[in-house]
Amino acid sequence: MLIAESKVHSVTKVLATPIRDMFAALFFVSVGALMDIRLLPIFIIPVIVLVLISLVAKFLTVYISARAQGFSTLTALRTGFGLSSSGGELALVVAKGGTDIGVTSSFILPMVGAMTVITTFITPYMIKFGWRFSEIIASKSPTLLSQYFDIQKRLSKFRIFKKANRK
Repeated sequence: MLIAESKVHSVTKVLATPIRDMFAALFFVSVGALMDIRLLPIFIIPVIVLVLISLVAKFLTVYISARAQGFSTLTALRTGFGLSSSGGELALVVAKGGTDIGVTSSFILPMVGAMTVITTFITPYMIKFGWRFSEIIASKSPTLLSQYFDIQKRLSKFRIFKKANRK
């Protein structure tokens, strides 16, 4: 933070970027080396199921949150598609830490690694086709989505979400 506010910020950024990239590559290579690829056929079905559950859960969470904040259906759909397939780099760290201290089985790390690889590769396609799909959904059935997911009106019934009447 101190360096970001200083005059040498641009010089520091140029010097630190290769080091950051080196450590990022080292992290992914070391985590990848710990995975046993021979186990992939065993856990590919659970990985696909977990990826689908993760995508749907993230999409619904983001969509409902965006609608609750008052954003339009199109914006909420686009945001949901854009953020639903984010990678799981932190999940790799947690799975590795759990395996190291013996809290989780060694089966978890390759499964989380495969999930991270799958979500990383499908993210650009989710954004590309999700934006097109959201435009189709928003244009063809705006009233259906608005009636079903009109969260803001439902939340306004509760006292904590009502605006205070100040005189």
